[in-house]
Amino acid sequence: MDRIHHMNVVVFIGPPESMRGIEKVSRTGDWSSMGTFQPFSEAEDE
Repeated sequence: MDRIHHMNVVVFIGPPESMRGIEKVSRTGDWSSMGTFQPFSEAEDE
């Protein structure tokens, strides 16, 4: 089974120093203040 459903995966590409912000948000859950993340979800084929 290789079909991927929606997962809480953060795909991040950027300078290493920005990862500190990602780590902080991961603990606080306050994603609204971040602009350097992209929620991962496979295109739905319905």
